[in-house]
Amino acid sequence: MTPEAEVEVDLDENEIENENSPLTPTSSHTSIHSLPGELWERIFIELSDQADTLLNVSRCCTLWAGVLMEPRFRARMLLKSSCPHLIFHHLRTRAPHLLTFEIAETLLTLGCVLPKYFVEQLFKEAQDAPESMPEGTVEFLVAQGYKRYGDKLRLSMAFMHGADGLTEGDFHDDDEITFEQMALEGPLADDPAEFEMSFSNAEIDLIILCKITQTHHYTPALQPPRTKYSWDDYWEKLLRLTRVDPKLAMHLMLHSGCDKKYANDKLVARAVQDPKTDLDRMKWMVEKGWEVSPGAVVEVLASPDVHVYTSDGKRGLELLRSLVSEGELKEYAEYALIPLLRDATRHGLRSADFLIEEFGIDEAGVGKAVFVNPYDVTCVRNRQGLGAAVVTTFGKAYGGMRDGLWQLMLGRYGVDHAFAAACLNDLVVGGAVAPPQQ
Repeated sequence: MTPEAEVEVDLDENEIENENSPLTPTSSHTSIHSLPGELWERIFIELSDQADTLLNVSRCCTLWAGVLMEPRFRARMLLKSSCPHLIFHHLRTRAPHLLTFEIAETLLTLGCVLPKYFVEQLFKEAQDAPESMPEGTVEFLVAQGYKRYGDKLRLSMAFMHGADGLTEGDFHDDDEITFEQMALEGPLADDPAEFEMSFSNAEIDLIILCKITQTHHYTPALQPPRTKYSWDDYWEKLLRLTRVDPKLAMHLMLHSGCDKKYANDKLVARAVQDPKTDLDRMKWMVEKGWEVSPGAVVEVLASPDVHVYTSDGKRGLELLRSLVSEGELKEYAEYALIPLLRDATRHGLRSADFLIEEFGIDEAGVGKAVFVNPYDVTCVRNRQGLGAAVVTTFGKAYGGMRDGLWQLMLGRYGVDHAFAAACLNDLVVGGAVAPPQQ
């Protein structure tokens, strides 16, 4: 071995023996254990949508498995699919077994909101089904509720919302409010009832509305509307609110329990259809954060309530022409044909015929709405048990053919056209069916 080589070997050995050397196996520069758990937590949070990867990570080493089992990490993972205002509600309604005492405590330390009405719902549910939540969770959250809301939190008396026929016998000596007090002060109103009352007059009661949304942290998602008409009424309320407090209206829209894009489309469509809305008003709404999106335009063109061929519908269409280019509007009209021809209601067919004529939609555009996707073709069985394929979107949805639909196709395109043949096929296969209820 040459002297140079000996020197190199000696240097390497000395370097390895030096405990401060970066090559030393126990050096902090080479050990993953030296990294703080918060850093690993931030790294693993980015993998929240990759369950298999996180499972493999948990099997790599004790350190990583410990990070994944920490309440803080699990709480942040749950927050990824929710928001601070609704995380407790989402866990209670979707996965109550995950809302342990540790997770609840961690969520509060992370800044999540504990709505007053949620605590009241949780308490009532616990009385009816004590086993529905992990041990200790209800007691902890109720204690936190009292800490935040004090006597405003109504737990020991009958749950008022939706209760009928209350009498003096329904109250006990240990209730927070006596029957006589209730008679003097008027019936107790929970947050959903006060939300409705704040919109009951021509002028919105912002004092009540701000109290329940900012002090009690109430959002409509805690008790969302259950019917189409209730939802329509809700969007109308928010539209009124945009005129007096757009910031609060945006907050309630984002916490309505709907997808953000869907809620935006519903509210913007309602604004376009409102006779009080002009171009300046729509531009103002856009400046405040609302978007005249493709979904909102389709919602207007395919509306089952304000039909596009009526005078109110045409007024909304002209407003859209000031906000959207003609080419984009034609493209969105083709998408609007899909629900119109699929459901084929009387007004829907008239709206479809109007859009085809108004925008000169070609047969290819109409075909996308008439014909079912070849990969989605289904068979309808007759009384003898024999099956035959339906080829229209209406046939797939309702198992037959609507008179108004085949008459529209026959009158517009002729008896020898593929549209008429498709309608005839579904009429033979499934027979004539009654129009769906709007």
